[in-house]
Amino acid sequence: MKLEEIIAASNSFVENSPLNRVPELDDLQLWETDVLFGVAAADDPIFEQFKTPGIVGPHHISPQEWLPGAQSVISFFCTTPIVFGEVIIIKVILLKNGFTVESKAII
Repeated sequence: MKLEEIIAASNSFVENSPLNRVPELDDLQLWETDVLFGVAAADDPIFEQFKTPGIVGPHHISPQEWLPGAQSVISFFCTTPIVFGEVIIIKVILLKNGFTVESKAII
């Protein structure tokens, strides 16, 4: 699969999946479209630097250790609307635990 296809599929999922919505909060979208992607060679020396204490640490498993023969690493980051920030996370936790939450955003 080409990177462009992965990005398109990811953005489509974020935009259209009901898993990205909270019906109890006026169908609020949790993650924004335009997912951020980065690609690196699986044997890039940066992954070994992650084993340095204070960066990640010696417990870090490099892509080559985790999946021998891997050629690329794709990283992605989904952004959330800034206006909701921590408030939406708290509301989702409350809803998942059976509490009733007012549907208006608290800013």
